[in-house]
Order: sequence, then structure tokens, then C-alpha cells
Amino acid sequence: MAHNTPDANVYFVPSQSRWPFVGSISMLVLMVGVASWLNDASWGRWTFFLGLAMLVFTLFLWFGDVIRESVGGNYNRQVDGSFRMGMVWFIFSEVMFFGAFFG
Repeated sequence: MAHNTPDANVYFVPSQSRWPFVGSISMLVLMVGVASWLNDASWGRWTFFLGLAMLVFTLFLWFGDVIRESVGGNYNRQVDGSFRMGMVWFIFSEVMFFGAFFG
């Protein structure tokens, strides 16, 4: 018989999210705005700021979902470790990039 108790060894896989799609549309609007603004289109500046606002809004809500999942107890040690390892690799890659760029 199936039980609904959470298992500490189960790796949490979140459901599909709309935020990557919304974020890519936001980046498209942002880049069209930048290109239009650089080419002196009258609507370029407003398109740029619209895309920027859409991107900030998307990231705010996306990170809100991640925080809600974390506070809800969906993440176990393995997921927490993968978040930490991802941050370590990110910092390492940035150090290597700037070392190669300025070295």
C-alpha cells in the first residue's frame, strides 16, 4: 500500500515551470529594445525598459518559487548539496575567467 509520508532519500524533481519561457521572451524584448535604441528608433528606449522590467519581474517570481519549495521542505541534503556545489563551480569559473582575462 502506498504511503503519503515524505521519504528523506527521495530526490525532489519540481514540476514544469513557465519561467524559462517567460524569461526568454523577456530577453528577446530586452535585446530588441537595445538594438532599436542604438539605431535611434523612437520606441527603442521604451522597449528596452519594458524588457528589463519583464526580466526583473520574471526573476523575482522564479526565485520566489524556489524559496517557496525550500521553505516547504521539498529539498533534502542532496538537493542542498547540489545547490552549494553549483555555487562553488560558478565562483570557480568566474575566478578562472577573470584570471585569464586580466592575467
